[in-house]
Amino acid sequence: MFFFFNREIGTLEKSKYNYHSLGFMPEFNGISEAIFDSCVPSEKIRIPINMLKELQAVIEPELKKINPMINGHVSRVKKRASNEYRDWAWLYFNTQPREAWRYSQLTINISPNRLFVGVDIRTPKEYQIYRKEISKLENCRQVETTVKLLSTRELFVATQDDDWETAPARKHSVEELRGILLTPNLFWINIPFEKGDPILRQKSFASNVIQIFSDLYNIFAFATGNKTISREPPKLSTFVPDVVVEAIDSIVESDETDEKKVKEFLGSLKGTPFMHGYHLPGKSDQYFVQRKALEYNLKPFRLQIKGVPVVVYSDHDVTTESQIFEDYEAFVQQMDNISKLFSLTKGFLKIMFVNTATDARYSQTADGYSIFVNIAAFHARRSLFFWLFTIARELAYIKNHRIGYPFLKDMRRLIVHALSRLQFSSL
Repeated sequence: MFFFFNREIGTLEKSKYNYHSLGFMPEFNGISEAIFDSCVPSEKIRIPINMLKELQAVIEPELKKINPMINGHVSRVKKRASNEYRDWAWLYFNTQPREAWRYSQLTINISPNRLFVGVDIRTPKEYQIYRKEISKLENCRQVETTVKLLSTRELFVATQDDDWETAPARKHSVEELRGILLTPNLFWINIPFEKGDPILRQKSFASNVIQIFSDLYNIFAFATGNKTISREPPKLSTFVPDVVVEAIDSIVESDETDEKKVKEFLGSLKGTPFMHGYHLPGKSDQYFVQRKALEYNLKPFRLQIKGVPVVVYSDHDVTTESQIFEDYEAFVQQMDNISKLFSLTKGFLKIMFVNTATDARYSQTADGYSIFVNIAAFHARRSLFFWLFTIARELAYIKNHRIGYPFLKDMRRLIVHALSRLQFSSL
């Protein structure tokens, strides 16, 4: 008995026909959200499995044009040697005649929330073959083309233990991808699609998968001893990240220069007329920024300020730095006020005296976290809001470690939290 998915009412139903015996499969018409909703450990898992068989019927003939020996395989309903249903479904392709699942493959995986198109280097032996092949001089051009092709896509690189459902996808520079392809624990490269992505609903999504597999094929070929294919460099521009550099000789700006720049920007804006139609285009933004921060080896220095012992951290002797003595009381009061707004524990904010290109930096040790705030930058930056936003940024870094959409959302939440407390405070 064959089960099929009724797209009109979103249910799993039995058919009196066996499509394989009749020599045809239902036509692939895209992937609905109901397919993802069927990724549950029950008979419903047959729904995404059968959809993958439809997709296989479209993809496999195209892949055989690249390599006639390649064959597709769809996951089973239940786990091996078990009566337990799976809650993911997958389709994979390779050239292994037996126990194909054990070896490297081009894959499509469906989870309850995402679809992944990728390549899997599966065994240590295959990885050793892969490393040997990509290091050969004659393969340099193909490797370079591969990293350029992948640089145009949002992807993530996974090791065996990574959580795919939450792994953030982003574009990578060509330089970054060269390093990634040599990662010792490289296990999977995935291009994910979110459950709600409209591109999945289209019949042409099969062409997207074929294109991705073509971009990834030489990685698969290097690992499996198959012949590589010639690929043209991408027509799209490769990704180049913005680089934010803390430079020792950078210009120290002040609250006044900030205010001037804001007024200039706001004064340059012009409004648009009412009662007019407007098109708001869709966007696919990249927030990845390569941050190059100055390196500091901070040591604690004990000082006496108005008879009170204090500790200031620096990378040089600060016992004679007059600015610390001039600004200390005002700076500490500012930091205490901000600590209260964020409900930070005593001592979480620590004072440092370093190059004014740095305003604040967080630190992680085995004991926990600290944020070091630079009193040297306070002379020109005395605004409470400047330091509030600076500390919110470092807190967002603690949670996310890099700039990205989750970072921006968390920073916004932190700022809203602090400002909402500020309006009811007596600061």
